[in-house]
Parts: sequence; structure tokens; C-alpha cells
Amino acid sequence: MLSDDARKRLRKAPLNRSASKINFFMSVPALVDGSAGIGDGVSQPGSYLELRAERDALAVLSNCRKCTTPNGYNPTSIQAVIYRP
Repeated sequence: MLSDDARKRLRKAPLNRSASKINFFMSVPALVDGSAGIGDGVSQPGSYLELRAERDALAVLSNCRKCTTPNGYNPTSIQAVIYRP
């Protein structure tokens, strides 16, 4: 779920299409009833991810400050580094 602030900023972005959210460091299992569950993450401190954009891209990042944070509702900081060729 996007925050109200993220939604407001995305409305101003010149986008011609959007993608669904991707959750890299959180466990979101499919439950028997078809709904999505919230489980403990399997990533460790210092885990990282590298993505490469083949064209202009807009990314929205979150450290899960909402009530779905499974680690005792204690979100941790994130860091984003952008490298340009």
C-alpha cells in the first residue's frame, strides 16, 4: 500500500504506465484462502539489491512504516544509491 505522500507525488510524475509494487525484503506468502499474509523477512542486516534501468525509470522506496512491518513494528533505515553511466 502506498502512503498518501507517495500517491500525491506519483500523480505529479509524467508517467504513461505504472507497475505493481515489488517487495524484495519482506515475506508475503499466499494464504490458503487466497489472501496475502505478512511473515517475518528472511533478509539479514546489510542485505542489498542492485537494479539496472534500461530506460528512464521512477522508483518509490519505503521502509515499511505502516502497520504491516513484521519486525516488532520497528522499521529500519534504508539507503538508496544511484549510479549514472
